[in-house]
Parts: sequence; structure tokens; C-alpha cells
Amino acid sequence: VTGVQTCALPISQFGDRIVGTLRDYMLDDEAPATTRREVPKVLEEIGTSAAQALLIESVLDRDVVLRYHTIAALNRLGQAHPNRATDRKLIESVLAAEVMGHYRSYQVLGTLGALDDPGNPVALGLRESMDKEAERIFRLLKLMYPKYDMHSAYVGMQSADPVVHDNAIEFMDSVLPPEVRGLIIPLFDRDVSTQDRIVAAN
Repeated sequence: VTGVQTCALPISQFGDRIVGTLRDYMLDDEAPATTRREVPKVLEEIGTSAAQALLIESVLDRDVVLRYHTIAALNRLGQAHPNRATDRKLIESVLAAEVMGHYRSYQVLGTLGALDDPGNPVALGLRESMDKEAERIFRLLKLMYPKYDMHSAYVGMQSADPVVHDNAIEFMDSVLPPEVRGLIIPLFDRDVSTQDRIVAAN
């Protein structure tokens, strides 16, 4: 199979027969990144339990772009097939890694001394990366708590409207277990300063 990224739809029509080959691409660190990053979309289009299992297997990949596409594909498959089992412990491990990575990003911001310098190009790039980290965190929360509208909570916590923001915080406080909300809510509550997040990360 060649050109995964250019013929996703025809490849997906092979169904489970092609999942093994896609696994070889997805787990091969020496394969072109552009090709590997297209595999989650193909697996999503296949949509079978085997395709979903491969996505779960790959959810801890070091390539953050691939990891994002994998988590997004799992989100959509989870909505389409809510009765399928997922590896909750693995998802918890990925969520913990993403949360700790987000805290480390605040540490780096503090080390750069760029907290009050929005024009700093390094800090700007880091904050863009942090936006992606935040989205991955909420997509993982959706996998762990599929009954709750985590997307609306994610949007609400970023809202400039203090009422909408506070309602989202209250919602998260009510649905997450204490050990989870104690780590996640301070990352997105505007009443928690960046410096406080750095201290928590340290």
C-alpha cells in the first residue's frame, strides 16, 4: 500500500483486511510523518472494532500531531459506537501525561520570563502548542466521560463571558472525580493565575 495520505477513501473500503498494514505504517517511527498522520482518518472511516483498537493502541505516540488525530478519531468513533469498550486505564494514562505536559508548558513559560510579553515569538509558539494540549485534554475527558458534554465545557471555560465561564467551571466541578478536577480545573479557571499554575507544576 502506498500513498496512504492521497487515497484514504479507497483504502478504507478494504475494511479490516487493511488494518494490519495500517498498523505497520502507524507504529513505524521511520515512516514519513505525513503518511502516519493520515492513518487515523482511514481507521475512522473503516470504523470497525479492529480499527478502533489500533487507534487506542497508538494513542500514546510521541508525535503530538498524530496523537491529536488519533484522539479526535477515537472521539468520533466513540460517539458513533457508544457501546464499544475502551481501555479506560490507558486513556487515564494518556490524560495524565497530557495534563502533566500542560503544567510543564507553564513551567517553560516561567523559565522564559515571557509571562508578560505576548510578543515574544518563542512564548507565542508555546502558547499555540498549549492550545492544542488543552484540546487533547478535553477530547480525552470526553473518552473517559462520554455521557457528558465536554466540548461545551471546553468552549465555556475559554469564554470571555464570566457567567458562561463560571457555569463551565461549576459543571466540571460537578462531574469530575476529586482527583481529576483538582488537576484539571486550575489549568483552565481564569481565577487561577499563570504564576499559580507554575507553582503547582513545580
